[in-house]
Amino acid sequence: MIVFTATLLVWQHFGMERVMEFSAASGRPVELVDDRLQQGGSVARLTRRPDALTMNCDLRLTFQWPYCRFLFTLSKNEVGVDLSEFDAISFDMSYEGPGDHTARLVLRNFEPGMSTLTDDMSQKVNEANFIVPAKAIVVIPVKVLRTAPWWTDMRHVPLLQTDMRIDNVTTVDLSIGARDTEGHHREVNDTHGHGVGDQVLCAFAAAIQRGIQASGKLARWRGAEFLIICSGTKGADAHFLAEKLREALPYQIWPHGLRVTASFGVTALQPGEVIGDAIKRADSALCQAKSHGKNCVRAA
Repeated sequence: MIVFTATLLVWQHFGMERVMEFSAASGRPVELVDDRLQQGGSVARLTRRPDALTMNCDLRLTFQWPYCRFLFTLSKNEVGVDLSEFDAISFDMSYEGPGDHTARLVLRNFEPGMSTLTDDMSQKVNEANFIVPAKAIVVIPVKVLRTAPWWTDMRHVPLLQTDMRIDNVTTVDLSIGARDTEGHHREVNDTHGHGVGDQVLCAFAAAIQRGIQASGKLARWRGAEFLIICSGTKGADAHFLAEKLREALPYQIWPHGLRVTASFGVTALQPGEVIGDAIKRADSALCQAKSHGKNCVRAA
């Protein structure tokens, strides 16, 4: 359960203090969203008190990334609120319950030429993850917000449009839930430290090695990507193996209660083909898997 009162506290660059408040007394529209929108089983319930908004979140692991979320709407059209001159966001909040008490702040920015009103995910996702103390005022400098890498990958955003922008914000949301590491290894490092990030990579490599046993070779390829080579294995058998490896990951025990998933790109080396060409084909299949929601297997 998270007990929440939030104030978006801002100092304009020209020195005049300006405050935008989200709280039980502010009267601003607030709603709760949970993963039932994705056929999950988590349930979020809102209780209003004179001094607080309380979200009671019952997380259920029937969805890959279970969550509960406060959603504050600033605009329902393509003209949002310019928060680009705001300095900081402060939350007076407390968090009770199991887990590592990680929360995620997201400011969604409507981008003309890229965003549409019919697709919420087309709006730029600017986010910051942080650990919530037992009870404290948490101050997040606006400058630490970053455009989410998973969003730029999913939307195939051109490099020049991946900068953090909050000059046309339509929604502010704060979410809790089981963290998934696929595509977010850098965020694991930033939130939990490089030690935990290394533990996740080691545990992942060990789980995959157990799954392939002596039939294949495992090597770290780049970043949080690994290469599996299974000599004498047909393409269909390799696809079946990848599915078994993928399905086993949620049942592993991961550091800090994280949930780890993986996408797989599978291909078969053709007669007379150099292995570099096969790896490029597998990499293309991996990109397809990531663009189709992750946690899946694609073959090329």
